[in-house]
Amino acid sequence: MNGKVAIDVVLRAVDDRSTAQPYGDGVLIDLPLTYCDGDAVRLLVEPVSDGYRVTDRAAAATLLSLAGVDLDHGRLAGAITEAARLSGLNSINEASGELVAYGTEQKLGELILAVALASTGLEQRRVVHCYR
Repeated sequence: MNGKVAIDVVLRAVDDRSTAQPYGDGVLIDLPLTYCDGDAVRLLVEPVSDGYRVTDRAAAATLLSLAGVDLDHGRLAGAITEAARLSGLNSINEASGELVAYGTEQKLGELILAVALASTGLEQRRVVHCYR
C-alpha cells in the first residue's frame, strides 16, 4: 500500500463518518469524534460577512457544568479561555462558554478541526473532575 492509497483510506473514513444537516443559515456537522459520554462532537458552521463562524455552541462547557464543574471560580476558572488560546481560536460574537473560530472558506477545514479539538480537550476536564 503506497502513501497515497493510505491517505485516501483515512480521509474517506473521516468523510464517511461525518454528517451535515441544514440549520438556519448554516449547517450542523457531526464529526467522527466523540465526547466522553459517546455523543458526537457537533459544530455549527454559519456564514458571517465574508467568512465562516464555527462554534461548539458551548457544548463542552455545558457538559462540564452538568458534571458540577464551576468554570467561573476555582481551579478550572479560565479553562475555556485557555482551551481557546491553545487551539488558536479567534472568537467572534461568542456567548458564555462557547468555543468559536472565524475565518475564510479556504480555512474552514482548519477552523472546524481547531474548534472540535478545543471542545473535546475542554470536555476531558470533566473526566478529571468526576474521577478525582
